[in-house]
Amino acid sequence: LARYHANHPWEFHAPEYRHARIVVLSADTIGHQIDISDADLHKAYEAQAQTFNAPERRNVQIVTVPTQERAAALRAQWADAGSWALVQKNAGKDAAAVELPGVRQSDVPSTDLAKQIFSAPADATQGPVKSEGGWVVFRVTGVTPAHVTPFDEVKQALHDQIAHGRAQALLGDRVQKVQDAIAGGGLDAIPADLGAAAVSGELDQNGMTHEGAPAPIPGGDAARQAIVARIFSQAKGASPELVQGPDGVWYAVSVDSVTPGHDLSLTEAGPRVAAAWQAEARRHMADQQATTFYTQAAGQGGLAHVSPAIAGVEHSQPISPMQPSPEIPREVAALIFRLDHPGQSVMTQAGDSYVIATLTAINHPDPATQKPLYDRVRAGLAQSMGDDIEMTYGTALEGIVRPKPNNSAIRAVMTEVTGSQNTGTGQ
Repeated sequence: LARYHANHPWEFHAPEYRHARIVVLSADTIGHQIDISDADLHKAYEAQAQTFNAPERRNVQIVTVPTQERAAALRAQWADAGSWALVQKNAGKDAAAVELPGVRQSDVPSTDLAKQIFSAPADATQGPVKSEGGWVVFRVTGVTPAHVTPFDEVKQALHDQIAHGRAQALLGDRVQKVQDAIAGGGLDAIPADLGAAAVSGELDQNGMTHEGAPAPIPGGDAARQAIVARIFSQAKGASPELVQGPDGVWYAVSVDSVTPGHDLSLTEAGPRVAAAWQAEARRHMADQQATTFYTQAAGQGGLAHVSPAIAGVEHSQPISPMQPSPEIPREVAALIFRLDHPGQSVMTQAGDSYVIATLTAINHPDPATQKPLYDRVRAGLAQSMGDDIEMTYGTALEGIVRPKPNNSAIRAVMTEVTGSQNTGTGQ
């Protein structure tokens, strides 16, 4: 342990800690002191009724055709959800086949049709139904039930919402009063009724306490980072100053003491040294064992021929560069596709593990079965080549012709475009 501690001093270092007092002023901190009446909360709840009282929604596939006979024929062939593409194809040019995701009953123009849709069972073709636009056949493919959020569940959120809005109007005045208080007597002189939040304690440059937990600094991540940066850039004992940070947060800090960073002795870092030594020993043993397996596999034609047999050898499904396997680490798959023939093995480290793999077979697909893939690759290459030719031609032509911009023509065009845009804006 002593040798490991001496050879890895960077692993056992105590960071600099600073003890600071922090005052944070924002709409959120002021809002905590604002009382909102139940009457105001109920008004806000009713005003946002559409948010808290969500109606039932349905996903619907619907086809409208001119005659009842055609509608009946479409329903007969519409056996399941997978037939939708076929139904769209066979509906005809004078039909309307649409898909309506998340539709509410009030969204359907026809009252009668809306009732039919919202009373129909899911995953069953319905119709024909007579509507204003023709004969309708439809299928409900999904239902999101209506949901009502009780007032008590959102009461606190409504309180915070209203309080935040009212606090925004007070923030400017409170900032001035806190600044005056700090100038007159420091952080201790700030009145409690201004809505500022005060915390104190020791933290490191990452904003963490001695216990490894984030220091309880009010505000979001951006504000916390700004406050911690201020603590570690401000001199010990310097007069606090209220400054504006991210997200509308104002803050002031006072650094009371500084504990410099230092290397931990073996006694101080004892448990950490033991854990690190054990982890390193495990890694070394795993590396040795994996190397032994790999050496045997490489010399004997694969893992299957290693003696004695290795327990836990896994056989993967076939993989390809286009379809990697989730069970094979990416680092290993990349090495496998560099091998030339079955029986070859590779070894690499993947995360915290060592992996040995033997290539057992190479299968070349029939080009006839891969035609769609080849067609996509061919089209992509053709497009890329066309773009390259166009760009190369343009560059070469520019070098020969050396075009000069016609500034008067450019100004005339810009004037015309600007005039058109102004006209559109006026309309």
